[in-house]
Amino acid sequence: MNLRSDSLRSFAGALLQTHGVPPRASAVVADALVLADMRGVASHGIMRLPIYLERLRRGAVAPDSTLTSLRETPAIAVLDAGNGLGIPAAAEAMRRAMAKAREVGAAWVAVRNSNHFGMAAYFALMATHEGMIGLAMTNSVAAMAPFGAGERYMGTNPIAVAVPAGREPPLVMDMASSAAAWGKIALAAKRGTPIPEGWAMDDRGRPVTEAVAAQRAIMLPFGGPKGSALALVIEALAGVLSGAMATREVGRLYADFDRGQGLGHFLGAIAVGAFMDPAEFAARMELLMRDLRALRPASGVERVFAPGEMEWEAMKASERDGVPVEPEVWKELSTLAQEYGVVLPEVMK
Repeated sequence: MNLRSDSLRSFAGALLQTHGVPPRASAVVADALVLADMRGVASHGIMRLPIYLERLRRGAVAPDSTLTSLRETPAIAVLDAGNGLGIPAAAEAMRRAMAKAREVGAAWVAVRNSNHFGMAAYFALMATHEGMIGLAMTNSVAAMAPFGAGERYMGTNPIAVAVPAGREPPLVMDMASSAAAWGKIALAAKRGTPIPEGWAMDDRGRPVTEAVAAQRAIMLPFGGPKGSALALVIEALAGVLSGAMATREVGRLYADFDRGQGLGHFLGAIAVGAFMDPAEFAARMELLMRDLRALRPASGVERVFAPGEMEWEAMKASERDGVPVEPEVWKELSTLAQEYGVVLPEVMK
């Protein structure tokens, strides 16, 4: 079914407020989750709301935390999220990175003592709205084996980079360092569909393709040593450099309800005007994107897409037709609405 985006945002925000989350932070979380669904990234969309609420209800996450600055220079900052929700903490970190970048050209902000921050592209895209280049990354619970290892050590650590492209949709890279994000396995489990071989293995190194079993299996890096190396670099920046928990220290999102996850985020902003004339940059990016799409498709390929273009088109379709939500997720939302006395979002079709 498809839901009105504004109605879905209001619904999510209202539920968060029943758990003590202030209106502004609730609105940011709701916006991030709904945008993920609108962009076709359902694994990081509204399906995450129930676990966020459960962690708030059980005291694993502070609903009204204060973001504290621990270190600061004109070009960097280190923030403590106070064990609050990861999305508003990361959004504020990106806002501060952008403010610094306007002054010094480029800036980085690290966050520690945080929790799951949803879709990384949400924060990278914030920068493009101001004509800047945005970067966002986070560490996560140890669910993946490094290349050559037979046991979990690192998270599926994602990274997103968003580049404004003038009148073209922004160039957006948003990917986990694993063969697939854990959320995609969780979504497959909800749908009752198998996962491809190469996403996960058991503790004896055998492939796992049954999605429910894969939620307990060991995830694998994309591209073997390449994804493994990328995950470790993100761990070094978002986990170690930020002062956050790292690797096996990180708390589990769907367990460990007696404590926060202790996650770290690393966000950056680059002011295009510090490097070249923004109008020239926009013109060159437009040409880059148009030339890419004009390339002759390979055999069996209907169309060449730029990174982030499919998600852009999905977002435009969601604006027109409503936000697609899985039946299983709708059932969970209906239960929450009844439990907390919140009106369900409006169905479009």
